[in-house]
Amino acid sequence: MNEDMRPIECSVTVTDEGAKVVVPCWALEECLDQSYGRGTKYQGLTQPYLVNMETHKHSRSPIVFKGGKHTKPGLTVNYCPFCGSNVKTHEEEE
Repeated sequence: MNEDMRPIECSVTVTDEGAKVVVPCWALEECLDQSYGRGTKYQGLTQPYLVNMETHKHSRSPIVFKGGKHTKPGLTVNYCPFCGSNVKTHEEEE
């Protein structure tokens, strides 16, 4: 961690509910748009809260990029653009 006690690299953690959540590095955290849910046309990086509809529990919180032709659906980011860490939340554990 740096002097502000913020992570230097991203990590993926598993919550008590079994949800995979990305703990962003300080640079990614500063770039994340925290106002997810204001429609489908916004642009930038965000971290949505996804729920498993069968169990009604939090399943994962990926990092999603929305911009250009991908404004509506968005693209799930596999690696942090700042620290290069793996931020995949959609893979099964090996």
